[in-house]
This record gives sequence, C-alpha cells and structure tokens, in this order.
Amino acid sequence: MLYASAECLVRLNWTLTEPVSFGRGVRQGCPLSGQLYALAIEPFLCLFRRRLTGMVLWEPELQLVLSVYADDILLVVQDPGDLAWVEACQAIYLAVSSA
Repeated sequence: MLYASAECLVRLNWTLTEPVSFGRGVRQGCPLSGQLYALAIEPFLCLFRRRLTGMVLWEPELQLVLSVYADDILLVVQDPGDLAWVEACQAIYLAVSSA
C-alpha cells in the first residue's frame, strides 16, 4: 500500500523527465527497505537452514550452512546432493517472490 501510486523522475542530461510510475522495488534511501528485505529473505534462508547439511565444524552439533551479511549470501555445501536442494529452494523463492 505504501508504494501503490509511487512515481519517480529520471535525470537525463541535467533535466528531469515526466513522472514515471514503477510497480516493484522501494525508493532509494527508504527507511523501510532494510526491514522489507529482511521479511522477504528470511523465509528463503529458513529453507536453506532446514534442507542443507552444510559443513560440520569441531563439534557434531555445530554446522555451518550459510552466512549472510546485508544482501550477500554465502552457502556452504559439502554434499554434492545439496546442490539439487539449492536449486529447488531457488525455484521456490523465485516463484513466490517474482525475483
């Protein structure tokens, strides 16, 4: 609802264009962008945590599956079979998010 009628102007050769409406994304500098990103990406990360084996660290109950910082995601895949799960999780996320 916050962006239902959002418009932007494009600066081209030092002049601004007529307003252009856009249907996706958030405005640059929007204070909600971080929270919206977290809400959108967390279910995706939960899929990875549940389905991937990751890499067992020093103790059997300690596993490293993923590392996330801002919009960078690092997946740790030790079992080649996990790559199929990564692709399946991506397919689910892409279908739901239209990413």
